Amino acid sequence: MPPHSVEMELGVLSSIMQDSQWGSKGFAVLAEVAAKITPDYFYVPANKTIYESYLRLWRAGVAIDLISFTEWMREHRLLDNVGGAQYVTQLINFVPTAANVVYYTERLTDLMRKREAIAYGTRLVRSAYASADEDEFLQQVQRIQSGLSSLVSTNGKFPAMVDVGVQCATDTPVALPPLVIHYLLHRASKMLLGGNSKGRKTWALMDLAHSVAIGGDWWGFHTRQGCVCYVNLELQPAFFEQRMRKIIETKNAVPERGSLFAWHLRGYAKPMSELVGDLLVFLQQHRFTLIIIDPIYKTLPATHGAENDSAIITQLLNDVEAIAVETDAAVLFSSHFSKGDQSEKESIDRVSGSGAWARDPDSVLTMTPHGEPDCFTVTPTLRNLAPIKEFVVKWEYPMFVRNDEADPENLKRPKGKGRPVENTAAEVLAAMKDTPWRTAELQKHCAKEEGIAPRVFYRLWAELKKAGKIVETADGTWRKTTEEEEPF
Repeated sequence: MPPHSVEMELGVLSSIMQDSQWGSKGFAVLAEVAAKITPDYFYVPANKTIYESYLRLWRAGVAIDLISFTEWMREHRLLDNVGGAQYVTQLINFVPTAANVVYYTERLTDLMRKREAIAYGTRLVRSAYASADEDEFLQQVQRIQSGLSSLVSTNGKFPAMVDVGVQCATDTPVALPPLVIHYLLHRASKMLLGGNSKGRKTWALMDLAHSVAIGGDWWGFHTRQGCVCYVNLELQPAFFEQRMRKIIETKNAVPERGSLFAWHLRGYAKPMSELVGDLLVFLQQHRFTLIIIDPIYKTLPATHGAENDSAIITQLLNDVEAIAVETDAAVLFSSHFSKGDQSEKESIDRVSGSGAWARDPDSVLTMTPHGEPDCFTVTPTLRNLAPIKEFVVKWEYPMFVRNDEADPENLKRPKGKGRPVENTAAEVLAAMKDTPWRTAELQKHCAKEEGIAPRVFYRLWAELKKAGKIVETADGTWRKTTEEEEPF
């Protein structure tokens, strides 16, 4: 028989049942246990079924006491599968208290790792007998060695190293994580929504949460329907509900039960390094597709200048990444722009504070005020997906709607400046004269001498390259093409 312990499994289940006798509905101990083990850690099928049932009741907020639990199992036709009421009844007194539940959980973890090691060994033996091709067998051995390494490397805290040569030699590539927002965001990835203070970012995020919960479109992008958790650190619960009711009424779509959760933590906010452990205990118990943390600045340390401290922001974003990795959900958060005119800055430089805010996330959406009233230019910056052109959204209470007729480049400018003069590629070409330039140096020169905004320069630079008006030299600089080199 594979290594297992019926007594340890029953000890965990009994501890959870015991906890309900002290007024916590069984949730306090279950939260501690669920943060460490999954149903697969139980070897006995009946015990695995009972643990899965505990988790389902916890998510539904139903107390786990002997009578109601037995009745629930009977109603769901699970009672006979686990051995009847007698098997469940033994849980109430199998252990006297829940005091040793941590020890029981650790023992289940050790036994689970041993069973996994045996499974890897069994696969290795079968491969040795079945593989006629030596190269194929060696590849299989390396995969199994990689799996075994993950069991013993730092108690499983880190994944095993991957032999890329072996991995890429296989015909089947590693599957990419599914998209939560098509063309914008994968599962287990991070996204930042940046915009002006009081720029209705929360309304946009609440609309997105509702869209994913019902599988609807958001700003013209399809979403994958899934369970959403909105971690609300700012709004009072009543105002959050008021807003969501208005969005649901306007879109005429009520999310199904269990598809959209709001976790109101206003008044409970603290630095993310202290908060992340508590969040994970609960977030891991649901199969969330999207987790929204709003606003993220509420999880900064209460120290002067924390927003601009690169080390602090990097650590905060590492903690956010841990949430994405541990839950396999996309994590989205918002941040505000710095003060002043944003129209002359590159889109990712508009977010206030350390540059890590914009460099770290996998996807960044910035909402910059547009020249037309109640409109914003949305600029996507994507690490793992194809580039997307800027577009405009317009505020139509209680949500933003896409406005493809508006010009994204018509950004709002301070009074007196008016709309910027339309620059042309010919101006950039003239600024080069007959001198080779590095792209970054020429951009700064054009900004200083010609008043060409960085975002406009790079658009015009792309036009020149596409038209064959410039050519790259061996040392990495660029020069104008000669008449003989120009394409017909």
